[in-house]
Amino acid sequence: MKKNNFLKGKKYGSITVQVFKENQTNKTIFYLQSDSDSLLPVMDVLEDTLKQY
Repeated sequence: MKKNNFLKGKKYGSITVQVFKENQTNKTIFYLQSDSDSLLPVMDVLEDTLKQY
């Protein structure tokens, strides 16, 4: 993963987004995974946004 040199502060956590394309329906599927439970509210926002695509 690329290191961010422009950010200052303590790392709060990471969210990984994987994108899949279903074979039969050609539907896009997003899979989100967090390394911290404290990021769950952020994941909820991301999931709601990605559902629109």
